Amino acid sequence: MLSLLRARYTRLTQPLPMKYSLLVFALLTSSAIAAAQSAPTAEPSGKKVKHKSDLKLPIDPDSHLVTYSGVIEVPGATQEQLYTRATNWVAGTATYHVASSKQLQEATDKSQLTVNGETQARTFLSQVVGTVTHSLTIYCKDGRYKYVLTNLREETTPTRSTSLTPGINSNPGSGGAFENETPACGTMQMLPMAWTAIKRHADEDVQDLIARLTTAMNSTSKAASDF
Repeated sequence: MLSLLRARYTRLTQPLPMKYSLLVFALLTSSAIAAAQSAPTAEPSGKKVKHKSDLKLPIDPDSHLVTYSGVIEVPGATQEQLYTRATNWVAGTATYHVASSKQLQEATDKSQLTVNGETQARTFLSQVVGTVTHSLTIYCKDGRYKYVLTNLREETTPTRSTSLTPGINSNPGSGGAFENETPACGTMQMLPMAWTAIKRHADEDVQDLIARLTTAMNSTSKAASDF
């Protein structure tokens, strides 16, 4: 029994014949080539890859400014009714710093009104870093109105002093006009991704404002001050 085990051990420890060695080598080589072909191709070292944003803001063809506009039909509503609805909505919206709708109602030209608005500038995780300002003009005619929201700009709020910088306020710089592809302060002070995030959040805020304006302009209910 011992001699039989010794004989089997001797056969197992002997080197493989040449033809079997070549077969094993071929199998290992083909496996390595297949794995290399299926692996993702890495970018060459030092090559910069641009990651462009898919955010497309509306640009007015004449002014070349970021502009949100539209003409909305409101059948049966007179110019005066639409102007009243517009002033009531503006006065009741925190975005616009208007003392009261009465102040707007006293305007001599009741075919249009222009106000300046302000929303929060938000970056990643909705972190507030400053304000986004804009202008809104509403034109009123019998049965329809037109809104034009434009002149969007971002102004970053300077940060307060900290324990590490006592008595020093740090101003990281502002993005400026929304037509800027890169922030006005430069990409060293504001990352391109942060600038895109500010624009994206502002776009959401504007779309919400337009939706609320549309609802108010189509409402037939009287304002609380109308009695």
